[in-house]
Amino acid sequence: MIQSFIHLLNVEYGYQPDGMMIMSFPQPAANREAFSEQALERIKAVPAVESAALMSSNRFGQLNFPFNREDRPFPNGDVLVRYSSVSADYFHVLKSRIVAGRGFEERDASPAPAVAVINEKLAREDFPGEDPIGQRIVLAYNNQRIPHAIIGIMADVRQDEPGVPVWPEILVHRKQLPWLSGTLVIRANGDPAKVQKLVQEAIWSVDKNLPPSTAQTMDQVLEAQVATPRLYTILFVLFSAVAVLLAVLGIYGLQAYIASRRTNEMAIRVALGARKRNIARLVIGDGVRLSLLGIAVGLVGTIILTRLMRSLLFEVSPTDPGTLFSVALLLLCVAWAGCYIPARRAARTDPMAVLRHE
Repeated sequence: MIQSFIHLLNVEYGYQPDGMMIMSFPQPAANREAFSEQALERIKAVPAVESAALMSSNRFGQLNFPFNREDRPFPNGDVLVRYSSVSADYFHVLKSRIVAGRGFEERDASPAPAVAVINEKLAREDFPGEDPIGQRIVLAYNNQRIPHAIIGIMADVRQDEPGVPVWPEILVHRKQLPWLSGTLVIRANGDPAKVQKLVQEAIWSVDKNLPPSTAQTMDQVLEAQVATPRLYTILFVLFSAVAVLLAVLGIYGLQAYIASRRTNEMAIRVALGARKRNIARLVIGDGVRLSLLGIAVGLVGTIILTRLMRSLLFEVSPTDPGTLFSVALLLLCVAWAGCYIPARRAARTDPMAVLRHE
């Protein structure tokens, strides 16, 4: 669980979350596009704002639309993919990489030919061994089938929680296919609360009758996404620590008790000329063999039971060899110490004193 949580925290998002904000963008019922254009220009003019863009939902790639290839349609019909309608500065705000071709530009606005950008996942799955740039795809959009030319491939941007795989995604220029709602994605400097206030003032300067916007930093969004895995990790770590501690105490206590019960035997062996080193090796060997048997049985149970927690793990096998080996080694070292300390103590004892006491 610890390894899994560390992997979740270090996952590749495909964008730079530092300094980014997600902010709701209420729009009037009439003249939505004109309002959006004017408000976006005023938001970009806010001193604390480095760049700003509009996207279709409050998270990356949250819409789903069917699509197909125009040249060679898929044999089973349209394929459902993630979809985003974004403004031209979207890739600049996210600082996401365009790995081939280009991103959107203002000249791509309607009535220019319809264009699209796809992510690497879609390029790998639906254009294997081909160059998608220049290829044409067909989007099923509001009961229409609209062809688009692919102009770029962007690096995969994670759309959901860190543990959820990236989906194939198609992005279109907002001015070509506007969506019913919009969300601001902003890259800014300074205090997020102050930035939100300034952006809100910019929106109200265009239309003061709109409701106030809500905002979250990307750090807050990502923190919320790992809240449940963090809780699971804390609980598992606490229970596991207690279990390992009990195992350590139990093994040490059992082996120390078994070794102490052989004090008279060791005294007699010393009296008959046995070396203290050989006595310690004898006692430790018996204890370690017993512990190895117990560890082997425990590992079998572990391999069987940990499969039940597969759904809680991310990029870690339930039977991760490193974890199993390290815990088994810990218990074996404890067993060795449980045998060695009482054996060494008994071997140093005067045999005559032990026998006389007995």
